[in-house]
Amino acid sequence: MSEPVYPNPDLVTRTCAYCGDEFTHPRGQHRPPKYCAKVWPEAPRTCQGRAKAGRAALRHSGTAAPIEAMREDSAQVLPAIAALRETLDTYAASVQGVEAGALRRVQEAEAETAEAVDRAEAAVIRAQSAEHAAQVAQEERAAAVAARQDAERTAHAKVTEAERQTAAAREAASEARAAKAAAEAHADEQTRAARHAIGARREAEASAREVAKNNNRLERETSALRAELKATAAARDTADAQVTELQTRLTSAAAEAATLTSQRDAARSEADRARVELAEVEAARRTVVDELAAVREQLAAAG
Repeated sequence: MSEPVYPNPDLVTRTCAYCGDEFTHPRGQHRPPKYCAKVWPEAPRTCQGRAKAGRAALRHSGTAAPIEAMREDSAQVLPAIAALRETLDTYAASVQGVEAGALRRVQEAEAETAEAVDRAEAAVIRAQSAEHAAQVAQEERAAAVAARQDAERTAHAKVTEAERQTAAAREAASEARAAKAAAEAHADEQTRAARHAIGARREAEASAREVAKNNNRLERETSALRAELKATAAARDTADAQVTELQTRLTSAAAEAATLTSQRDAARSEADRARVELAEVEAARRTVVDELAAVREQLAAAG
């Protein structure tokens, strides 16, 4: 919206004493001009020359004296009217300047309010994004915790089974050693029993080697399960750190949104104050207009 155009306070508007047209001249001149600079097509070509010719014609016609008396009477009133008009023009220019300043402050306050609203909306969008990211992170964390619990249960079951198999293998090895000792004790007494015992011992040794091999395999599986448990715990710690960071960002975005909301409220308060000032200026302007109308009515009554 373009700003209104106000008259130049350094110029004074007067009415030509001959043709009645308005013209302007610089303020503060020692003797303000009475006639405008209009050029007529016939001689006399200036308003001052035509007024002078008219006065000469009146003197020749004998009506100059009443007109001169009227001019002397009006000469006492016209300077006061001109001074009052100049004062009113100056006051009107100052009032219009105050009104323009108030309008500018209102426009600036409205612009600042719009900017504050935009910043607040952007902060709300960022806060919503942070909340969504935090919710996603919490869901991922819950999934990671569930996966970790499943892995822990599976690993515990495997460890329990490995321990059971290890106990069974140890029991079988113990039984094999006992069988070997019994076979060796009876080897001297019975050759056939000794041969049978030797075969049993060999079988027991093969079983012991197989049990030892199974024990090694189970120990490797147990180590792998422990490594998986460590990796699961590390993933859980990483998810916890991400959730903490997202919560911190969410808190910061909420604080920024609160600050922008305060700025928007302050801008709205400034706009309200500017509107009140504008209303006061408008009331003062209307008062001056009413006073000017009253002065004009008094002058018209005096004329």
